[in-house]
Amino acid sequence: MDATAKVAAILANPKEHGFEWLANEVAKDDGQTFPAECLRVTDLAKFDKTFPGVAIKATTAAVRIAPCQSHSRKARGKLKPAALREQIVNSLLGIEAPRVTEVHHFYAKIDGQLMEFSSEAEVEQAIAELQKK
Repeated sequence: MDATAKVAAILANPKEHGFEWLANEVAKDDGQTFPAECLRVTDLAKFDKTFPGVAIKATTAAVRIAPCQSHSRKARGKLKPAALREQIVNSLLGIEAPRVTEVHHFYAKIDGQLMEFSSEAEVEQAIAELQKK
């Protein structure tokens, strides 16, 4: 079974895999509250069979598994519950989501030539120097 099919099977029947999703959970980040998807282990043997070694990292089987809160905080309310649950299950299976790196480019047209800067402060500094001339 490929990884996508395995994740779909787990999401389709969490009880069969030893956990349940908790209702009305929230994640807090920067003073804001966002909806969260968190799970609770209900059958340790089934959970450990599906996610080998993950439960041992928690202090008890009733503890919420850490990726739930971290993924929910990172989503900041922008993901639908199904997508957030898929991310959490992928994380528990050790399947990494592709990492996205944000690169900001800063440009200014100086003397008719488009120039790139590494920060907004550098753009402002270059403009200030031009104004002094």
